[in-house]
Amino acid sequence: MTIRKGDVWDVDTGKGTRTILVVSLDGLADAYGAVAVNPLQLSTLRFQTGTPHGNIGPEQQELVDNALRAVLDL
Repeated sequence: MTIRKGDVWDVDTGKGTRTILVVSLDGLADAYGAVAVNPLQLSTLRFQTGTPHGNIGPEQQELVDNALRAVLDL
């Protein structure tokens, strides 16, 4: 199983099924030195029973990246 940036999945969160978008901002660790993450959010076990819906594509991914950068700038 491969999980890529920009993929859309339906996954069971333990509180119901949610549609999620896999995000990752390139260069985040380089810009801030360290990035804290919740290991539960990284669990690929949730994806094993999930339903993949495809990838959002490069144009939409650029919009997501810009939105994440804007939040970091706040």
